[in-house]
Amino acid sequence: MAKKMGLAFLFVWLSAALAGCGMFAAGGQEIEEKPKLEAGVNEPPIPTITIGNEQFQPALGVYSWEMENSDGTKTREEVDIAPPHEQAKHMDSISVAGEDELEIDFGSVNPPKPMDFHIWEGGKRRSVDGDMLLTDYKGTGSVIVELYGEWHEGYASYVFVLEVR
Repeated sequence: MAKKMGLAFLFVWLSAALAGCGMFAAGGQEIEEKPKLEAGVNEPPIPTITIGNEQFQPALGVYSWEMENSDGTKTREEVDIAPPHEQAKHMDSISVAGEDELEIDFGSVNPPKPMDFHIWEGGKRRSVDGDMLLTDYKGTGSVIVELYGEWHEGYASYVFVLEVR
């Protein structure tokens, strides 16, 4: 009886050891390790936007972000808030000149790819083809801008309001 229990224990222990090691996929091929997430990026980075002499940070909008935990598991945070045209009702517009260039700096984090601009008019989103040119919005009143970016860790949108003079 002791011999049978010893064999059963050995079988269970070997099964657990082989299943837990995770070195091989079905078919005996070695599993390739995925690259680690960028160190220290536990939430979408907030960029600094510079237009002429004005420097500001946009409001963080909707995002989905995955973080790797110290135990190897992953946690995903999904945030869904009001659409940009609703967020803009509670924001001050930033007065800028139409001739100024728009620069976006994500600090030590690589810029997102892709990075897209959208303009919100009448509650509807319109994509901006190519670079956002402020001269296109000169004298049109407040312009609600949404910046959308994707990283390996997820995606995020940012909102700001411009008054282009």
